[in-house]
Amino acid sequence: MRFSRAGDRHNPLIRSGNRMGRRRRLALVTAAAAACAFAGFTATATASTARPSGNSPIYTIISKSSGKDLDVSGSVHNGANLIIYHNHNGTNQHFRIVGDSVENPHQVEIQTLRAADGLIYCVWGDTVPGQSFGDASVQLCNGSQAEQFVSVPSNDVLYIAFQNIENGQCLDVQENGQADGTQVGLYACGENQLNQLWHAAKQ
Repeated sequence: MRFSRAGDRHNPLIRSGNRMGRRRRLALVTAAAAACAFAGFTATATASTARPSGNSPIYTIISKSSGKDLDVSGSVHNGANLIIYHNHNGTNQHFRIVGDSVENPHQVEIQTLRAADGLIYCVWGDTVPGQSFGDASVQLCNGSQAEQFVSVPSNDVLYIAFQNIENGQCLDVQENGQADGTQVGLYACGENQLNQLWHAAKQ
């Protein structure tokens, strides 16, 4: 797994059990901060990531490979899958990008708006052992590492990759698909891989 990052081109995410993990993850967060402004967003830090403030910016998250939006398939509910879909300005294409702490605002959760059930859901990644393409869905926010991502800068300042802290994989449009309804999941991060690069467009 390789990344375009000055000073350390190897995977900077180390499991929290490793004594070097915190230092290297902080280095990635620092490197990502400047790129995030160009990629279209500034993460909103909040003490409770499951309850973002009402004035947090709202974004659509656009795939570089297809130009289509990250979309919660159907209605927003626990376990709903993620796909790409042409922009229709639906609330299932609107997200808040929320920092998990004041100290590390570019370690983020990607949150839905409040759903019809009154709850807020987070983009969540899961990889089954032996399965190369992992599921990405929305789940009720609970602060777990499965819903935490680090924004990784690319060689295009308008785009970043979202790397999941739980498993080290990146948010990925399956097989570089272009059609509406193509699944979005988690896959081994590639260097400046177009179907893993995203731009957050403020609404």
